[in-house]
Amino acid sequence: LDVEDSLGMAADVGVLFRLLDNRVGVGVAAQNLGFLDTEEDLPMNVRGGVAYQIRTKPSPDDPTPRDLLALVADVNVPIVGGFPTFHVGVENWFYDVVALRLGYNIGQGENPGKGMTFGVGLRHKGEASLENVNFQFDYAFVPDKDVGDAHRISFITRF
Repeated sequence: LDVEDSLGMAADVGVLFRLLDNRVGVGVAAQNLGFLDTEEDLPMNVRGGVAYQIRTKPSPDDPTPRDLLALVADVNVPIVGGFPTFHVGVENWFYDVVALRLGYNIGQGENPGKGMTFGVGLRHKGEASLENVNFQFDYAFVPDKDVGDAHRISFITRF
């Protein structure tokens, strides 16, 4: 790779629908839409998924319901060649600060990939001058048959 170079451009496009008082989310996305100036193609795919949130009941001290548990599933379908992959998982937020996640990947085709995934998340709502800014940190462990075990880290800010 150190002697190869190329030029390309890509984008992802998606839509998310929230239904049933935000308890159900249904989304679809087209990923890696674009081009490279080489003979190889980008790994374009279409991904669709659904999530269902089970909420806790409000208490007299806190009348707002909190999301407690989310059940999720998605399918990833390559546009050119390849085989679809399926993912299922569960996420639980504790005190609206710490999340624990557990999932399972199912791949098809000549080299089926299967494996358990897990992750954690931390989030904090801003205070004082940052009161409208939210921060979130996520970590996930994902086994991958091609590159070995992967550690995914992300940082999100919402304002």
